[in-house]
Amino acid sequence: MRRLSSIFLLFLLSTTFAYAGDVRIVSDPPDADVWQGDVLLGNTGTKGLLLSGLEPGRTVYSVRKLGYQPEDKA
Repeated sequence: MRRLSSIFLLFLLSTTFAYAGDVRIVSDPPDADVWQGDVLLGNTGTKGLLLSGLEPGRTVYSVRKLGYQPEDKA
């Protein structure tokens, strides 16, 4: 099985006391599904998947595409 690679780009938007963040998930090859547990968040498409306004904390995302080994990232 081929290996799927993914890149997580984190952009933080900060205010004085609180942090909210955006994460863009890009995969090679493109068009991979992004999961958080049992919830499908979307597809990376050709420009990646942008998750906006995320609260601080650790989350594991799973990137999956048929014919490729899935990859989990925190």
